[in-house]
Amino acid sequence: VFESRNDLITWARNTGKKFGCIIVIKRSDYAHPGRTPRLLLACERYGKFQPQKKPNQTEEEANKSSEVQGDNNKKRKRKSGTKSAPNKPKLKVTRAKIAPSMQSTSAMTFISSFPDEIKALIADVQDVSPDGNCGYRAVALGLGLGHGNWKQVRDDLCLELAANKQFYTIIFENEEEYKRAYDMIDCDKSPCDSENWMNMAYVGPLVASCYNVMIVLLSQDGWYTCLPLKSPPPPKIAPTIIVVAYVNKCHFMHAILKPNYPPLPPIFATWKNYAQDCSIAWRTRFEAWFAAFDKIMPVTKIHIVLDK
Repeated sequence: VFESRNDLITWARNTGKKFGCIIVIKRSDYAHPGRTPRLLLACERYGKFQPQKKPNQTEEEANKSSEVQGDNNKKRKRKSGTKSAPNKPKLKVTRAKIAPSMQSTSAMTFISSFPDEIKALIADVQDVSPDGNCGYRAVALGLGLGHGNWKQVRDDLCLELAANKQFYTIIFENEEEYKRAYDMIDCDKSPCDSENWMNMAYVGPLVASCYNVMIVLLSQDGWYTCLPLKSPPPPKIAPTIIVVAYVNKCHFMHAILKPNYPPLPPIFATWKNYAQDCSIAWRTRFEAWFAAFDKIMPVTKIHIVLDK
């Protein structure tokens, strides 16, 4: 029991503050307007909010105000206690305009040196990256895989060689040439070395047999069609025809023939020597296509007499 109000306040400041207690006392002047019969003495420790009642404010309003202010203080503490993350430079993402693989206007100029009869067969040309894998990129486009899948084409052809080693050793005439073909195709580099560039004499028959498709080579100096060596054509659907254009004697591109039974160049010379019986149907079924090509590009025979 304190003798006076001042004694109580003095005790609250000096002693009660250490214990964090709140003392409620009765007031003698609560009959006056705006007065309440109780007085709250906040004696909380340093660092904590001490609610205070404003003049002419009821106790309920003071308590509500203190709760709101206490919540705001907690939010400020959390905010001030959280280390702000350092400002990181914002990355500006720009969507690059990727040039489509098909550029009709510019790519068609690459075949300007082709004979007019050959150019008349071509509806469009798709260019690919000249990284040494251009031939396999062109094949991938012809298969509908996208030119970025050149490595898959290489892997498929290596598997075809490995699974039919004896068969292709005979076609390539000896094991040394078989190994040469395998090492040429087995590559995952971009760009790749010149010894890994596509050689159609090796790869053409291999692509045709691996995917059971026709593959046509068109160039300024020559043209031919490679047919599968060990499988028949699809019975009810049109065959897939992959056309690669060899330009500037150093770069392969994917060409698209005009539709509706296009004339096809002559069959690759060695096909008839190694084609299995089941694959002969490729020649007989599409004989009209080869005959149509002979009409527009007749073979010129030159007789050369050698002196004895």
